Amino acid sequence: MTLRAYFNLAIALSVSTLVGVGCSDSVEGSNQTPITADTSDGPDGSADWTPLDSLTVDTGVSDDSPPAGEPIEVFCSVSGLAQGQPTPETHWEIYDHPVYDVGEPLISDNLLTFETAGLYQVRCFLTENGWVDPTATKIWVRPATAVDVETVVSPELLLAGDIAEVECTGADVFGNTITSGWEVNVTPGGASPGIQGGLVASGLKVK
Repeated sequence: MTLRAYFNLAIALSVSTLVGVGCSDSVEGSNQTPITADTSDGPDGSADWTPLDSLTVDTGVSDDSPPAGEPIEVFCSVSGLAQGQPTPETHWEIYDHPVYDVGEPLISDNLLTFETAGLYQVRCFLTENGWVDPTATKIWVRPATAVDVETVVSPELLLAGDIAEVECTGADVFGNTITSGWEVNVTPGGASPGIQGGLVASGLKVK
């Protein structure tokens, strides 16, 4: 909204002599009431900004299935802003998470690093009015690469043609238990049906 100052010019002229000229602004020189600018307007006063209560915020992450120990970025995107309208302050939180068996997440600015594997949920807020994203982002954190592996073969002694079960267990550097994704390697090995003196691996079985 533009404030205009109106100036009154009083000029009195005689036949040959200028009598006087005087100027005054609308606030000081008249009985007009000053107009207060609408602070919700844009900087040029021509377009209204979207009211805060009409804005929404969405939660996003750079990776929704990271391994433990790998940082991801959390970002809050505000929707509904008018052209040129400043983005209001936002923040985020972890509001649902597994039991922290091996360690709590590490937070640095908008970077988030998990140590405990499991399902997490993160959501963004508009700081000023507390509006929260109703559709939080889910993050599945996987164990990191195994550093402690144990192999159990049952039975350990095989006759030609016998099959043994292989059980693999292990943990990553943080202590997260790894229960899947194992691959069995055998030495000496051979292609099915096997070579003399060799073993053949099929899933978690050897023969």
